Amino acid sequence: LYYTFEINPAWDLQIKHLIQSLNKKKNRSLSLQDPLPLIAPLRMKKSQEEIQMIKKAVFISSQAHREIMKYARPGLNERALYGKFLFEIMKRGARKEAYPGIFASGPKACILHYTNNNRTIKEGEMLLVDAGAEYNYYASDITRTWPVSGRFSKIQKKLYTKLLKIQKDMIQMLKPGLSFYDIQKKLVELLSLLMREEGLLSRPLKEIIDKKEYKKYFPHSFGHLLGLDVHDLTFAENNRSNPSGKKEKASESLSSLGKNKTSETSQPADRDHLHLKEGFVLTMEPGLYLPEEDLSLKPELRGLGLRIEDDILITKTGAEVLSQGAPKEVEELEELILGRASDLDKTNVSL
Repeated sequence: LYYTFEINPAWDLQIKHLIQSLNKKKNRSLSLQDPLPLIAPLRMKKSQEEIQMIKKAVFISSQAHREIMKYARPGLNERALYGKFLFEIMKRGARKEAYPGIFASGPKACILHYTNNNRTIKEGEMLLVDAGAEYNYYASDITRTWPVSGRFSKIQKKLYTKLLKIQKDMIQMLKPGLSFYDIQKKLVELLSLLMREEGLLSRPLKEIIDKKEYKKYFPHSFGHLLGLDVHDLTFAENNRSNPSGKKEKASESLSSLGKNKTSETSQPADRDHLHLKEGFVLTMEPGLYLPEEDLSLKPELRGLGLRIEDDILITKTGAEVLSQGAPKEVEELEELILGRASDLDKTNVSL
């Protein structure tokens, strides 16, 4: 029997009962194997047809992000933006969103998976929108952060510009053969240096990295594979190594119900040791999250959350940014936001 546990809990129970029943009837142990080593390599490298589907999903999302930037303003409820985004992607041919969207204003941008989306946007705040369309079952995933009033404050502009440079430098280094471990290691180095330069962390750079102090303000990875799932093949990462090389204990996966012949080393998505190949599609999403309750921060920094995320196609020689249609340069953002139509209702919209 080929089956992967811990993806669908409801199916796990049914398969568990089936195996137990068959074992009792047959009076022997059913052979249970994980199909992921066979399936995952096929899904990681995208065909030309798949790439076109993803490009279409990304194009739709990029256009919707532009519309959200023009529509957002102080006094609106975050849900109004969510509804606007859904309208814009469906108007352009998407069947649905690829994942629950994040429309986080002000301090809510420091919550990684904020989906309440029910806060009134205030003057002078930054707005983080993490949202993507699904087109013909293929996902897109874009995050943009911008000043809802149209102008970056001095400190907002300083940190955003530095984060954007890091993101562009990281994209520049992507090419076939590079490991996920090396990508994460480099991003951690750059973000840790930023934190030290800006006085967010004070210890020596090596100590910040070795003791993982950077996780206080950057607690996630550089990104993920993208495809039929927005976090494509994440479910295949049970037996992965962490950056120290020490194996994380994987779940039992109920393998004791049968003879699971899949060895730990044969797992297809030992993420840190996975190397980029032509045809991979992944995200690059560095972020900086400064909680408003962190009294060690300067008052003007508290509650500032930034993330910039693009969808990337790995080519023969490097990387192609698929989501260029969604503005991220400071001047481009300010021009688009300040040039929005003046006849839109500026009153509070509460859904």
